[in-house]
Amino acid sequence: MTFMEVDKDDICWNSQIQRGKEKETAVLKGEHGLGLFITEKVCDGDLIAEYIGEMIFEPTVTCRKYVLCHDSTIDASPIGNVTRFINHAKRKKTNCEALCRLVNGEQRIGIFAIIRMHSFLKPKT
Repeated sequence: MTFMEVDKDDICWNSQIQRGKEKETAVLKGEHGLGLFITEKVCDGDLIAEYIGEMIFEPTVTCRKYVLCHDSTIDASPIGNVTRFINHAKRKKTNCEALCRLVNGEQRIGIFAIIRMHSFLKPKT
């Protein structure tokens, strides 16, 4: 067996969620209604935010048309955070992805950047 120590500054996908290392965001009116926008620089692999909501199971999953796993998912519409304002994009314009991570024995969903991005807010002049 080999043990490798990970530098605390290296990306560790589940520890970002565990430590709450989320990026600053804002819910703003965009081209297609309200959306979630980053307000600071983001690098590929950075945790933008944790997706939070009501855990639902079958048959409610099928009824609400949300699917995360085969028999359960998270619905952010009744109980959630700013991640419920994330809009989907066409494949070529996608800038983040939702990934399930096991954190302290619990499944959690992180929204991670897949490209480098700068703040969507215009600098103050």
